Amino acid sequence: MNNQHIDLSFLSESVHGKKHLVKEMLDIFLKELPDGILNLEDAIAKKDYETVKQVAHRMTSSVSILGIQDMRSLLLEIQATTKTNLQSDAIEGQIKKLRGMAKAVIEEIKYENEKLIS
Repeated sequence: MNNQHIDLSFLSESVHGKKHLVKEMLDIFLKELPDGILNLEDAIAKKDYETVKQVAHRMTSSVSILGIQDMRSLLLEIQATTKTNLQSDAIEGQIKKLRGMAKAVIEEIKYENEKLIS
């Protein structure tokens, strides 16, 4: 599998190549990503744009560590959109795009996790 979204070089360097730490971080991310998206969807349904901004900000840090630049860019867009007058429609579209991207990212991370185990 060719990773189209993730680049683990920063994470690997940060933990000095210790595979068990890379795997631990990937496992945490696999749990947190779906939760983050659900939190975004819940906040947008409530039109709670401050929470949308906060959740997107927290998620940005995690995706940056895993080198997921396209998702990072989208999360930054979501944060910026919370400051506009077109919030609801624009953010709903961005979150839908994020959910689709997350599926591919999760598959890539699972693949990388398998490589770390073997």
